[in-house]
Amino acid sequence: MSTSLEALPLELVASVIDFLAGPRRDPDELAPYATISAKWQQAIEQQTYASLDIKSLDLESFERFVSNSHAHRRAALRTIGFTVVLPAYSDAACACYEKDSDKQLNNEVFSEAIARLFKALEACEDVYKPGPITLRIHESYALSDLRHRGAEKYAADVRAYEVGGREDLWEHRYEHSYLRLLDFGDFPYLGRVNELSVCANGSRSVEPAVAVALATRLPNLATIFWRLNDCESKFTGLRTRLRYDFGQSLQTLDLQSAKSLHLQLLHVPPCDHDFVVADVRGSDAAPCDSLSASLRSFIQGSNLTKITLGGPICLDAGIFRKRQPFWPSVQFVCVDFSTIRPDGAWYFDRDASAPLESPSDESDVSSEPESSSGYDSSDSFFKVDVEVPDTYNERKEERLTATPPSPHRPAAYSTMTATDAGDNARAQGGQKPMLARQRANQEAEAQGKSQPKSGYFPLGYKEGLSQWWAGLSPAVTEHKVLSFIPYLRTPPTHTQTGSDPAGSKMSLDTSSAKEADPVRTTSNTDPYGPRQWNSKLVQLAGKDRFLNEFSVERLGEETENNLVMLHGYGAGLGFYYKNFEGLSRLPHWKLYALDMLGMGRSSRPPFRIHAKDKIGKIREAESWFVDALEQWRIEKGIDKMTLLGHSLGGYMAVCYALKYPGHLNKLILASPVGIPEDPYAVNEDLPEPGDSTMANEFAQSQNEAISGKRPGDQTSLNAGQKAAQNGKQPPRRPTPKWLTTLWDANISPFSVVRLAGPIGPRLVSGWTSRRFGSLPADEAQALHDYSYSLFRQKGSGEYALAYVLAPGAFARSPLIRRIQGVGRQYLEVHSQPEPDAEASSPSHKARETGVPIVMLYGDHDWMDIKGGYASKEKLEEEKEKALANATSREKQLENGSVKVVQIRNAGHHVYLDGSEQFNEEILDEMRDVEKRQKRLAAVK
Repeated sequence: MSTSLEALPLELVASVIDFLAGPRRDPDELAPYATISAKWQQAIEQQTYASLDIKSLDLESFERFVSNSHAHRRAALRTIGFTVVLPAYSDAACACYEKDSDKQLNNEVFSEAIARLFKALEACEDVYKPGPITLRIHESYALSDLRHRGAEKYAADVRAYEVGGREDLWEHRYEHSYLRLLDFGDFPYLGRVNELSVCANGSRSVEPAVAVALATRLPNLATIFWRLNDCESKFTGLRTRLRYDFGQSLQTLDLQSAKSLHLQLLHVPPCDHDFVVADVRGSDAAPCDSLSASLRSFIQGSNLTKITLGGPICLDAGIFRKRQPFWPSVQFVCVDFSTIRPDGAWYFDRDASAPLESPSDESDVSSEPESSSGYDSSDSFFKVDVEVPDTYNERKEERLTATPPSPHRPAAYSTMTATDAGDNARAQGGQKPMLARQRANQEAEAQGKSQPKSGYFPLGYKEGLSQWWAGLSPAVTEHKVLSFIPYLRTPPTHTQTGSDPAGSKMSLDTSSAKEADPVRTTSNTDPYGPRQWNSKLVQLAGKDRFLNEFSVERLGEETENNLVMLHGYGAGLGFYYKNFEGLSRLPHWKLYALDMLGMGRSSRPPFRIHAKDKIGKIREAESWFVDALEQWRIEKGIDKMTLLGHSLGGYMAVCYALKYPGHLNKLILASPVGIPEDPYAVNEDLPEPGDSTMANEFAQSQNEAISGKRPGDQTSLNAGQKAAQNGKQPPRRPTPKWLTTLWDANISPFSVVRLAGPIGPRLVSGWTSRRFGSLPADEAQALHDYSYSLFRQKGSGEYALAYVLAPGAFARSPLIRRIQGVGRQYLEVHSQPEPDAEASSPSHKARETGVPIVMLYGDHDWMDIKGGYASKEKLEEEKEKALANATSREKQLENGSVKVVQIRNAGHHVYLDGSEQFNEEILDEMRDVEKRQKRLAAVK
């Protein structure tokens, strides 16, 4: 009999077992059938182990199961529910609020239990044919909590309480306590978990940021279901901090795999409309609630298609911005708002003429003596760790929160939740999402303007689909661009990174088979040769941190100087293809071009900011790039270099000079971003923001940059210059609405390209067709392909833009405040890219004696050249201060100078628009480095 049953297909056996299990699906009832045959045992085990519900007390058994059981049992796991059991406490402690020591112990137990669960689940990753897992974190509890004491003890405690023989706070003991993860940095990544449920809006709450921390370790998460608490009504500072931390953690969450978000952030508004609710935005001057803005940004940067926000949840208009939200993938939205806004105001005003209802027990309440509980609704933002009193007065509690009296004193309150049925009912009348172009057309029609022309994106849909389907990898497109370098027929291109078109992360293979052999050009084919061209990947310290490097060196000569080139925002080293050959002609120089970390074909580690304050975030974002550059310099064994940076690369070059002084022979800034102090000042000497903002990077064409003509102009002056000469206000340049929307939302424009799928190439063509319009057709096409292949890669370093720059390409920490420190820093590693004390300040520490700085701008550059002249003035003032107190020796070693150069017929991309003059200027500066070295050597 067993032989014939063994011959049945496994799928049929599973169907039979489903029938035998019935609706109860009790594993004990199926156990006898496991002895029929091995196949029946396997089928029963698949059903038995498919869903497990364990407590932290059972973790040891679960750890033995995942480590000792057969792989098919671990592979069968589909759903796991987990409950953390907290330490029990004494009867005497039931009458006291939790102390700091109690909270710390609970946090340690909670953190250890979650960490052990994740490490145990890691063993379920390496199995054959793994299926998705649903992870459900249930509400934590202690055995001494009200609902877990047991029926008999609970009844006895209630009787003792009613006759005055027992003091008990019941669930109020821990109502101001929030469990937190003490350290989740070592948590493993669980690729099988595609659904996360965190239920913590009952009597035992967790900090909302805990749910986000868990999600960061689940890279393939598709469905998110969070039930969290926002009910802290006594300690305003505590509630503000919890909301702020939740929002900040959402900002660092990058889950492109997520499709559905169901967030219930429970907030119970007061029953009395005249009750004054505290402001929890964190600052009275805050334009909008930080949590609302963070939640909006998270949704905008994700691929979510279904969103349900309930509780009811306390948010403000910041969740939708000023106009319609830009949520490109969302198909369904349902929001159940609380009647209270985060600023404490009501969404709807009560009719002042309506009579007020008096509570039935008003006389009893008014005559009640005040308790010593010490509650104060004026608790400030900074009083987060105020000790909660050990006494509780229920009547005063009701007055403070404007809640109705509790019908049963021991179970002092019940939890309110929103039902799914209610959410669905509200969703039926929701408005369907609209395409960006449809919204733009409707806005134009409403304003009586003509609808935007589709010519802004010249690439047709068919051609865009073809390019998207072809999926050219960054390695292929970079190779194509570099093939236009004169005298270099076949450029070297390693395939250790960027060999795949796109994916959840940049492809990385450090094997020697993916390396590229150097290419040498001889004097027979290269009039400036022989030269060696090399492409390689340079490993940095840390996990998955590599820089893509392209270098040119002259053969038969000793390298005495190094020129290092950094590209601008979102670009790659291939953009310098018109400069490599010309700048590598000088003897004894070696040229390096780098893809900045998280951009180009460098590795793309997660870009996360951990600082909480504004300046800390800016400095951390800056250090993310400059620390990588310093590690590269050390890895290459370079003592000093000439550093050239364009746009954002120029900004980071200045930050590098401030943080790592003593390693620059010269600093060259090509149209650097982030210098001006106050771009919105009303001054005739300053251009309108529309003439000097990042918007012009997309609006200005290369033809305009080279010729200086706007469409329809017959003169070499642009519209702004023309108006200024006539004494009129320079007109604002038109800014594309899609660009404004993206920037206002603080999301990367490249994420739109990634989310656009087949439309992505067409979107990119709107920029490349203007940026490279005057180039030969084959070069322009190669640069378009190169740009698109980079833009569609996993987001990483591109997310620094929102931390470093404000809308309009003006720095949040302008360089004009710091650039005077370049060349005047103490000769030591600095913790932050900030200037030291003034050069005139006395000090016994050695400091730099000046670094020559050159700033290049296009004569039609949207980056304001006045920032360069202002920087020159500050640098020269600092030099005068240094020389005023310098010794004769220091004066001899003085090497500081500043030069501002304008490249003819060039826009922001000066190295490309005016490549010939640009190369000549850089070669002159390289020769100047050699002259200065000889002079300083003679002095020393």
